[in-house]
Amino acid sequence: MKLITDISMRAERMEIMKTERFNELVCEIRKASIDTLTKKNAKYSTIDDRLHNFHAGAAITGLTATQTAWGYMAKHLASLQGKILSDDFSDMDDLKEKIQDSINYLVFIWCCANESIDNIPAKRLDSVSNLI
Repeated sequence: MKLITDISMRAERMEIMKTERFNELVCEIRKASIDTLTKKNAKYSTIDDRLHNFHAGAAITGLTATQTAWGYMAKHLASLQGKILSDDFSDMDDLKEKIQDSINYLVFIWCCANESIDNIPAKRLDSVSNLI
């Protein structure tokens, strides 16, 4: 019962986020993510390979492109974790950048996973031809 009272008291002191503000923030982070995604993807990819940076990282580490994307995202998650655990949101620009980069790495993981699935028949054919 005390927890409910504490939450109620805290809610009375703070302004609750309304739908309009929520939608505004969602649009803001999505737009920033897409803008960053397209700019950085153009910088770190080739015309023929939109996932080039992940393929190159995979070749260096011996991981898959998807695993490489996860590793790249981990530094952003570690930074976010530090901000969240210390409840330090004093640099909102940095927080926004970490969040939009994390969103973008999830998109890259999605793309890498789909590329991997799309190549399963080719991988199987390579395995079979090596046996012959």
